[in-house]
Amino acid sequence: MPQADDFNGFKVSPSEPARSDALIVPSDDADLPKPCRALFVNVGGPVRMQLVDSPAPQTYELNEGIWPLAAKKVFQTGTNSPNLIALY
Repeated sequence: MPQADDFNGFKVSPSEPARSDALIVPSDDADLPKPCRALFVNVGGPVRMQLVDSPAPQTYELNEGIWPLAAKKVFQTGTNSPNLIALY
């Protein structure tokens, strides 16, 4: 029997927990399928990304953990952190 989702009818705010995830394949050409709410970093290192409202990409030195960064693109060039997960 499927589990009921008591929060299905509520509007999602940025402070709400993630409801889905996807492995990020860094690309210098393609944007993420949709902007993420946060990044889960399995192995720390530099991550070059462009945030939703940012005019240009930046490189962030991220440690392991969950980072509340709304990225629209993660670049292959300048990213040396494997197994990044987009949280939605």
